Amino acid sequence: LGEGGFARCFEVRDSSNKQFAAKTVAKASIAQDKTRKKLLSEIQIHRDVSHKNIVQFFECFEDNTNVYMILEMCSRGSLMDLMKTKKIILEQDAKNLTVQICAGIKYLHQEGIIHRDLKLGNVFFNEDYVLKIGDFGLAALVGRNKKYTVCGTPNYIAPEVLTGSKTTGHSFEVDIWAIGIMIYAMVFGKPPFQCKEVNKIYERVKSIDYEFPVNKGVSKEAQILIRDILNLHPQTRPSIDEILDY
Repeated sequence: LGEGGFARCFEVRDSSNKQFAAKTVAKASIAQDKTRKKLLSEIQIHRDVSHKNIVQFFECFEDNTNVYMILEMCSRGSLMDLMKTKKIILEQDAKNLTVQICAGIKYLHQEGIIHRDLKLGNVFFNEDYVLKIGDFGLAALVGRNKKYTVCGTPNYIAPEVLTGSKTTGHSFEVDIWAIGIMIYAMVFGKPPFQCKEVNKIYERVKSIDYEFPVNKGVSKEAQILIRDILNLHPQTRPSIDEILDY
């Protein structure tokens, strides 16, 4: 089905012919203590969550060579796959998808979890085109403490992750930022800070250097929502509930 990072994903079936996705991680790739802890954290976080807009985790087991996570099958691919076909998503459709993303993220935040790698490629569709957030490889339980690790995907990374790693840290607002990036990418066809060099992306993110292409038929309301979310200051970004009220 796909691969990325340490994992490869396969379609599998049980004895009753029901489809699942098996995320497999080679033990050789998690020989280091740090990577092993990261995988354990992913399993523990994903195993304990349950929501209609989150890829369901069924079970986990291992043999001598691999660790296997058995997950809900999302046979309609990812939002990234959909974008490759459609190029842009109509505003009303983007709105419906955003509502589902927000529902999943609101649940995670209520459980004290930051996803930290929310992007088009980590949002999937099941057979009935219900949206499912997946890939908890960078997810973290926050508790009362902020996080300080610089992580995420360059086009979606929030400015405070880049600038605050040693001092201010980051929290739930990084997922809000990523929702803003996804809305922009859906309606305009590419992420707002995208360019060839990663360092250039980071410079643009830190200075909020992006613009709205003209003549794309995107409403003023959608542009205001994106602008409010892509705010340098995490505390002034809208909450999930506020996003749903726009």
